[in-house]
Amino acid sequence: MELELDQSFDMSPRQSLKVSPRLVAANYILELSSQELQQTIASELADNPALELVDVPTCPVCGSEMQGSICPFCIQRQKGTETTREDMPAYDDDRENQSNHVSEEDVFDPLTKVASERTLAERLIEDLGTILPDDDMRIAEYLVGSLDEKGCLSCSVDEAAYELEVDVSQVRAVLKALQSLEPIGIGARNLRECLLIQLDYLDQLGLSQPHAREVISDYLMELGEHKFGKIAHDLKLTQEEVADTWEFVKSKLNPHPAHGFSATNAHDRDTRQMYILPDVIISRGENGLEIEVVESKRSCFA
Repeated sequence: MELELDQSFDMSPRQSLKVSPRLVAANYILELSSQELQQTIASELADNPALELVDVPTCPVCGSEMQGSICPFCIQRQKGTETTREDMPAYDDDRENQSNHVSEEDVFDPLTKVASERTLAERLIEDLGTILPDDDMRIAEYLVGSLDEKGCLSCSVDEAAYELEVDVSQVRAVLKALQSLEPIGIGARNLRECLLIQLDYLDQLGLSQPHAREVISDYLMELGEHKFGKIAHDLKLTQEEVADTWEFVKSKLNPHPAHGFSATNAHDRDTRQMYILPDVIISRGENGLEIEVVESKRSCFA
């Protein structure tokens, strides 16, 4: 009995679909909303020390990248509207003029109309500049620069005073001014202080809970672990009162004040509520479904 082995090679070309990791990552990034993209970038910067965030200045009119203090697109558009083709001087090298000329249709991009939103740090520095003397702005910039992604202060008052070679009382005064700004709870040194600052603010608005301060001050860990029985026993409260306190803390207080910050109703301000801006609004109109892209309107909320 003889066995025959087929040792031939099939060299015919075949096509197969393979998804590269780069394409998967690109699709994931494209699906993120603006807020999720900012949070992802902040997370990557925190995890990878080799990455560096480069702040590129943009034109406040068209949103294009600035070249020094000049926006080349705006200047070119202005020249195009003020000067007609007949009024333009003749040059020897017409080809060079044609290659350098960019029509408005080629330049226009609807997304360039979106004004770049100021960061939270820029807002805080601007607000502090209105209530602090110039001598304290160096301290203010240091404290704002020491805020983590949650809005809490990552350094101690003593460390800031040592680094800046100033008195500790001066740093405390600047920190108090920072903690008076929005979002309420910004600049707190820990979660307990963050929540207590927000309680003080809500008390001024007439929104209070009778046992919230005592529970947060002495039993914050137990509250987070839902040990309502122990809290009720120690404070001589009913478990229903402790549960009500927990609901108040959960619905009215924000442990991460720097996340999703935007202005809320000034008459009945809830420190927990934040605006969520959609990318697209789909509504039913007279002729069927209508799709509205609202990305270009986000600058109105800045």
